[in-house]
Amino acid sequence: MASVYQSRAGKWTAQINVDGKRRSKTFTTKTEAKRWATLEESKDLQRSVGYDHTMTFAQLANEYKHQAEKVKPFGRSKTQAIQEIVRLLGKYKLRDFNSKIFIEFCNVRRNGVTKTGPVTLGMDLTYIHTILNNGGAFCNIDTSSQLQELSKARKVLNSSGAIDRSGQRDRRPTDSELITLKHYFKSNGRRSQYWDLIAFAVTTAMRLGEICNLQWSDFDEENRMLLIRDRKDPRRKSGNHQKIPLLKGIVALDGEVLDPVEIIKSQPFINDEIFPYLKPKAASVAFTRAIRACEIDDLHFHDLRHDGISRLFEHGFAIEQVAMVSGHRSWEMLKRYTNLKPESLHNV
Repeated sequence: MASVYQSRAGKWTAQINVDGKRRSKTFTTKTEAKRWATLEESKDLQRSVGYDHTMTFAQLANEYKHQAEKVKPFGRSKTQAIQEIVRLLGKYKLRDFNSKIFIEFCNVRRNGVTKTGPVTLGMDLTYIHTILNNGGAFCNIDTSSQLQELSKARKVLNSSGAIDRSGQRDRRPTDSELITLKHYFKSNGRRSQYWDLIAFAVTTAMRLGEICNLQWSDFDEENRMLLIRDRKDPRRKSGNHQKIPLLKGIVALDGEVLDPVEIIKSQPFINDEIFPYLKPKAASVAFTRAIRACEIDDLHFHDLRHDGISRLFEHGFAIEQVAMVSGHRSWEMLKRYTNLKPESLHNV
């Protein structure tokens, strides 16, 4: 990585590492120094991996992932999606891309073993756009023609209904479904911790990954507060820490008022993690199996967050108060998770 610093004479020196050797050059202004460093690093990048007109999409995707993950590692779903895209498109040279190739990619995905739906295909095209756009910038390659071809393909696929945007899901678990899940997990001693995870998700409206990453140092028992690190935010990929209140009385099930503080305190103090036995992938699989075993239809773990947010509104909290818990930045972002039960208005 380049470094730019001011010398005693008032000039600016840029320094880079090329093949383990340092190179530097002095300029009158800081802007000139930065420009030189950026240009030289991009030249070195192209020399090191042979980035030219014969570059493949796989090479571009790998460089995009390498550079982007310096800021924040990709999540499991994004990683898997990009891997599948590269599997089908990675062999193509960038110069060969046209709208027909992108349309055929969607046809293969739609007719494959997994029968990929319109929403997922739309997300795939978004990932391809990001790789071409950002990867091209990282590698100092003009990908405008490829992006134009992708845009043509998207218009054709969109008009035919082959791709679609994500719909607004309004599924919430019923109290009886939650109680069924409680009895299912509690009856199996080795998996009883998964009920703690579910109960905590509903009472805090937190995402699965956020819960599994919590550490004891994030917990303020005296003030009933919790620090969520690097909370999801489309405008910020890291450093988006947020403190939330741990509210009691939002959820009452099976004759019991759930208290997130008591759920935390009941966890074994083994290491830094509050939920040491729970990993996002394993928890997701366990939840899916439980849904099937309990014959509960079309319930996702993220629906628990939806339920938690809706319960806050049902208890009379204002938009700005709910946002303090959910982490949403605006009402437009927040309302898509809100599905109030009409009977709850009697309690407001």
